[in-house]
Amino acid sequence: MSSSSRRRIEKITLHRFRGATTSTELTFDPQKAIVFIFGENGSGKSSIADAIDFVCNRSAGSLADRSSTRPKEHLPAIGHTAKEIKVELVCGGRSWTGKYAGAKIQVNDEAALPVAHVLRRGRLLSLIDATPSERYKQLQKFIEVDGVEQSEQGLRDAVRVAARTLDDRLRAKVEAESGLDQFWTEEGNPGAPQQNAMNWAAQQVAADVDETRARLERLQNLIGRIDVAAQALNSFHRAEADAAQKSGEVAEMQRDADAAAGIGVADALQLIELLRDARGYFEALPDRESCPVCEQPIVAEGLRQRIDERLNAMTTLGEVRDRLEAANKSHQNALVIVERDGGRMLAAGRSLAEAIKKANVSPLAALPSDEASMPMLIEEASANRENIVFQRDEAQKAINQYNSINQFYRRVIECEEDLREAEALQQGLERALTIVQSERIAFTQRVLAEVCDETNRLYARIHPYEPLGLDRLMLDENRKGSLLQICSFEGVSDVAPQAYFSDSHLDTLGFCLWLAIAKLSSGGEAIVVLDDVFTSMDGAHFNRMLDLLMDECENFNQVIVMTHDRQLLDRYASRQIPEDKSCLVELQSWTRDDGISLVEFLA
Repeated sequence: MSSSSRRRIEKITLHRFRGATTSTELTFDPQKAIVFIFGENGSGKSSIADAIDFVCNRSAGSLADRSSTRPKEHLPAIGHTAKEIKVELVCGGRSWTGKYAGAKIQVNDEAALPVAHVLRRGRLLSLIDATPSERYKQLQKFIEVDGVEQSEQGLRDAVRVAARTLDDRLRAKVEAESGLDQFWTEEGNPGAPQQNAMNWAAQQVAADVDETRARLERLQNLIGRIDVAAQALNSFHRAEADAAQKSGEVAEMQRDADAAAGIGVADALQLIELLRDARGYFEALPDRESCPVCEQPIVAEGLRQRIDERLNAMTTLGEVRDRLEAANKSHQNALVIVERDGGRMLAAGRSLAEAIKKANVSPLAALPSDEASMPMLIEEASANRENIVFQRDEAQKAINQYNSINQFYRRVIECEEDLREAEALQQGLERALTIVQSERIAFTQRVLAEVCDETNRLYARIHPYEPLGLDRLMLDENRKGSLLQICSFEGVSDVAPQAYFSDSHLDTLGFCLWLAIAKLSSGGEAIVVLDDVFTSMDGAHFNRMLDLLMDECENFNQVIVMTHDRQLLDRYASRQIPEDKSCLVELQSWTRDDGISLVEFLA
C-alpha cells in the first residue's frame, strides 16, 4: 500500500484535555510511516496518546485502568470541566471531533473512525503477568471471535431452554400417563394383569364407535318423537272430552227449550216469528180496520196490544232459544278441534312409528301402526319411554367413556411425540454447540499459533541467539475466556516467564506478543500508538527495538512512539534513523499556563 493511500494522522488538536490546559496542536507528516514523540516524564506524552484513544476508541485511555480516578472528572485539564473538552483529529483527509455528551464520549461519524491500538506499560505488563482470564481479556479485542462467541452463547442459552422444555415435556407425559392410569383404575383395571392402562386404552380407541353414535342419535330422536306424540294424544283426548261435554250441554238446552214453550220448540219458534211479523205489519199500517188474513173487522190498536202480551209471555222461550244456539255453535267448534287434534295425533303417531322402526326397539317394533291402533301405539311407546331413556343413557355413557379414554390416550401419544422432538432438538443443539465451540477453539488456536510464531520471530530480532521465548499460546478448554502461555528458558519448557525472565525480557515479550496480534488482526489498516513501553531496555536492545519498528511500521497505517529515552535523540542526531520513514516531535516541559508545548518539529 502506497503512503498516499494510507490513513495516517495528519493533525491532532487537544483543547482542555488532560495536560492541554490551553489548546495544543500537533502536525505530523503523512508521508512518514513512523512518528517519534520525545519528552521528559510529565511533558504530556500520555495526554497525546489518550487523546488518540479518546477519539478513535471513545475511551478514557490510561485513566480507564486507574481505579482511583473518574474519567469524566479527571480527563478535563486542571481547573476545567468535561463540557470544555474537545479533541480534533485529522486522518486521511477526514476530520473527527470527540467530546463529552452527558456521561458518554461522543464522536461524529463513528462508523468511519480510524482503527487505533494503544499500548501502555500497564497493558504491556498485563499481557505477561496477568492471570489467564485477564490475559484473555487483554487480547480478546484483537482476536475477532465476538460474533462466534455470541452465537456460541446463543446456542448455550438455547440448549438450556431446550433442557427446560424437555423437562416440561417429560413432566407433561408423566401427568398424562398418571391421568390414564387413574381412569383405568376407576374403570376396574379391565384387562389386567395381561394389559396395562396404555394397552387397554389403545384397544378402546381402536374400536368402532360409529354405530354407537348412530344408535344414540336414533334413540334420542325416538324419545323426542314419543314426547311429541304423547302431547298430541293428550291434546286429542282433551278435545274429545270437551266435545262430549259440549254435546251434553246442547241436549240439556234442548230440553229446557221444550219445557219453556209447552209445545214443540220448533212450533213455538215459528209462532214467535209470526207474532213479530204481525206486530210489524200493524205498526206499519196503524189505521187498518180489517184483518189481512180473514178480512174480519178489527180494532188495530187492540190487536197490537194483544200481540205484545203474547210475545212478552214467550220471552223465556227466546232466551232459551239463544242459549241453545250458543251451545250448538260451541259444540260445532269443539268438533272442529277434535278433528284437528286427531289429525295432529295421527301425524305424530306416524312419525313415531317411523322412529320406532329405525331404532328397532322391542317390543314397540311389533305393534300395529294403522290409524285405529295409533293411540295404543303412542301409549305403549310412552309407557316404554323410561327404558328407552336408559338405553340412550347407556349409549351416551359409552361415547363419553370412549371420548375420555381417547383424550387421555391422545395426550400420552402427543406428549411422547413432543418429548421425542424436544430430545432431538436438545441433542441437535448440543451437537451444534460442540461444533461451534470446537471450531471456535480450533480457529482461535490457529490464530494463536500464528501469533506465537510471529511473536517469536519479533522476539528473536530483539534478543538474537538468546535461549528463551514463547513456546505456545493456547485456550484453556476447561475454562471460558482463559488464555495460557507456555514459555521456555535455557532449554527448559513449560516455565513461568515471570520466574525466570528479566524485566527487560518480560517487557519485550509482552510487546512482541501485542505487536504480533495487532499486526495479524489489523490487515495493515491500524494505527499503533506506543506510550513509553521501552523503559527497561539497555542501549543494545533499544537500538534493535528501533530497527524492528522501522521494519514493521510498513505493516500498519502509522506507528506513533512516545518515549523519554534520550537514545532516540542520539540516534536521530547521528542519522541512524531513516528520515524518509520517520519524523520526530519533541515536547517541552509542561506548565499549567502553557500546558503541552512543542520544542521543534524535525523531519
